[in-house]
Amino acid sequence: MTVQIHRCAVAMIAVAALSPTPPALASGWTALGPPGGDVMALVADRSAPGTLYAGVWGGGVWKSIDGGANWAVASTAMRGWSVHALAIDPARPRTLYAGTFDNGVWKTVDGGATWTKVMGAARQASILRIVVDPTNPQNVFAATDTGPNDGVQRSADGGATWTAGVVPGDEADRAGGGGGDG
Repeated sequence: MTVQIHRCAVAMIAVAALSPTPPALASGWTALGPPGGDVMALVADRSAPGTLYAGVWGGGVWKSIDGGANWAVASTAMRGWSVHALAIDPARPRTLYAGTFDNGVWKTVDGGATWTKVMGAARQASILRIVVDPTNPQNVFAATDTGPNDGVQRSADGGATWTAGVVPGDEADRAGGGGGDG
């Protein structure tokens, strides 16, 4: 319950701060949605004020173009999946990456109208965070947490291919020498 309330509060604060017309907070908090599920990730399109994307537990990706007042599903391909991470390509803001719980990374190049799975199969993983390199948006990093794919996955070609990285301090664990929490 505490985690759910915390996630909701973070989402409301972020939406209020990024909205072109923030909701009135003088009388308390205002829930802005999207409906159904906990908001796990939230990003704002800096090139389009008021455009927000929310990753929802069990609900895919939702999009708002009015600062969170109204929401629409932006990921029919991922509907029903839990989206834990979202990242916008800073050079091409209609390009987004969505990291799912146990279903890899998905990418859209048209602001969420269509999505393509770019990490899956052998690297089937829970994605905890996605970062797009602001100096070279072809470099995309995904923090994962699923068995042999734990750590950081890196793509140097905008998500077309991925290679495993090693989390600093985890080398001893991988070599069987301990030193980590796993």
